Amino acid sequence: MTPPTTLPTALHPRAAHITQSVHEYLEGTYPFSSPETKYAFYEMDFPRFMALLAPSGRIERLESAALFVSLTAILDDAFSQMSISESRQIGAKLLDIMRGVALADVLNPLEKILGKVVEDMNAQSPELAKDVLDGAVALFLAQTDKARLEITQLDEYFEFQFRDVGGDLSGPSSTASRKRRSDF
Repeated sequence: MTPPTTLPTALHPRAAHITQSVHEYLEGTYPFSSPETKYAFYEMDFPRFMALLAPSGRIERLESAALFVSLTAILDDAFSQMSISESRQIGAKLLDIMRGVALADVLNPLEKILGKVVEDMNAQSPELAKDVLDGAVALFLAQTDKARLEITQLDEYFEFQFRDVGGDLSGPSSTASRKRRSDF
């Protein structure tokens, strides 16, 4: 039995609403590969996780963040149903949507979800949206970097992991970015 924690926790007072809003949107947008996958996805409750991370955050930002985090899990389900070439093609399009160089095709569920996230985030705070999307692009690229296949030494692995978690993103603007992110 796990002992109860003594760490204080706080949950956004509208956590249930955030979960309901995100899950209803996904229910009408994304065709999960199976009822079991959908059930497991909803049980993970990413919106509640976001409500725990930012218990005093603005609800519209939390809904966007929860949908964005949910999309990352949905991508696992979607990519498992595609060939490698199909997943690379949709991955490239999603990157272009995050970069703002392509519009989402509303007939494609993945693009539609990401398009909504990008649109909502830009409407709420273009500056904060840019920071979040730049970080997401860097993470997406790191996850699909072919250099992962060439790692043969432990020091190469540590260097790759450092870059994978944002080591290359620490530059002159990192202090300003952290300040803006704290405004979540």
